[in-house]
Amino acid sequence: MEETPVVALITIRAWCEEGSEYPLRAQIRLTPDVSSGFQAGLTVAHTESVVNAVRAFLGEVLCSDGRPDAGHAGVTPRSRPRGQSGATSDIEKGR
Repeated sequence: MEETPVVALITIRAWCEEGSEYPLRAQIRLTPDVSSGFQAGLTVAHTESVVNAVRAFLGEVLCSDGRPDAGHAGVTPRSRPRGQSGATSDIEKGR
């Protein structure tokens, strides 16, 4: 019988708090194993805090040989289907 792989999950819910010196708000929930539900959560107000949380999460999600990204090709932005806006998101710009 084949073993079910462990699946980690992170969700980020972001919004803007108008009038705040730092208007970004992001609620981050994560778990290293979805079968056990969300195990941690935090709310942050700085873009770099969101990025750091995602980096830390991904650093903990290791492939079978113990190396992050082992056996996986790099991720590249996909092409937009015809007719969609040419606007580039902050994520695609690396912000």
